[in-house]
Amino acid sequence: MVALFVLVLVIHLQPQLLAAGTTAPAIVLQSDTGQRVDGLAAAAHHNLVVAFFDTQCDTCERQAAQLCALAEQHAADVFVAVDAGGESRSAVAAYGRANHPPPCPVTLLLDPGLSVSRAYRAAVVPTVYVVDSSGKIAYGAVGSAGVGGLDATLRQLGG
Repeated sequence: MVALFVLVLVIHLQPQLLAAGTTAPAIVLQSDTGQRVDGLAAAAHHNLVVAFFDTQCDTCERQAAQLCALAEQHAADVFVAVDAGGESRSAVAAYGRANHPPPCPVTLLLDPGLSVSRAYRAAVVPTVYVVDSSGKIAYGAVGSAGVGGLDATLRQLGG
């Protein structure tokens, strides 16, 4: 009798995020309402929270309410959510109505060519960054822990 054992090893690689202290790449995209938004300019002298999402991401949906609450708590800071799935304006708008309803102060941005998503190395969603008031990366995280670290980071930065 021959015994057959199969070993399956699943490895989840952690994406290489932008390092703290790195100058943040530009974020100039259209919102889900068609408005041109320059994220870094909008956050001049304030912190900028950049959350990358996909409309099919369950974790993104679960974290949306927490992201909205943090944006309300840290009203001086600017919060944007960038669609890292390259989806249509209507799909992103529907996601926003379902997960970021008014008065949620998070601006949803379309990234149809994924240029901003690539610049921020957002290969996995959710990916979250904080860009400090000087335009440098202060925080970056992936997955469910990402939004969880925002409050402490913003408090530390004075946001």
